[in-house]
Amino acid sequence: MSFFARRVWRPLKADIISALKDYVDVGKFMAKSWKEKPFLALVRFSIYGVVGYASTQTPSDLDYHSDVHGAAVVVNELSAFVRRKSSYDYVQNIMTMDQHKRLHYTWLGPVAFITQSEFGDDCSTYESNYSATWWKRLKTVRSRIVDVGAFHRWYVLEKSMENFDIPEEYDSKQNEDLVYDGFLDNQDRDNSIYNSKPEALDGSELDHKDANGK
Repeated sequence: MSFFARRVWRPLKADIISALKDYVDVGKFMAKSWKEKPFLALVRFSIYGVVGYASTQTPSDLDYHSDVHGAAVVVNELSAFVRRKSSYDYVQNIMTMDQHKRLHYTWLGPVAFITQSEFGDDCSTYESNYSATWWKRLKTVRSRIVDVGAFHRWYVLEKSMENFDIPEEYDSKQNEDLVYDGFLDNQDRDNSIYNSKPEALDGSELDHKDANGK
């Protein structure tokens, strides 16, 4: 028997046969469930379908890096007087962690997570000597989540890039009131001009004059 048959074909054939047996068993179970409890089976199949479809729409690690680099290009092209400082700082922080290899991608079916580690891949020696209990690491799980992805979107990155070309100074309540009041003043002025009529063309004046015979 050749090397290809021993090392490649036979293991691959065994895996294919095992996968087909699993699919046959699942099909038998689904057919049995459909006969005994059709409504429950329909609900179960619907959930499987939704989860399966959502899993195909989960963004990948390459998608995240592409979106981050695209956001970095956009904010770097803007002037410091125009761009939003929080958006710029967030993207730069993500780029720094990416350069230090501290970002890690985790796929969990319908959703994916980008997490950060305390040390990069180049600091394995220091990390092995760093004494941190498992309880401490468990408590920091939530704080180490950088982004959450689903349906081809990264929600934290998307949120941080909202109004990236509008400085924070324009978000103040005072400026909003000034803009809104100015808009109302202009609108009232336009309405007063539009609704005003000359006295000679006012219908009430003409009726009054005809009644007095003048």
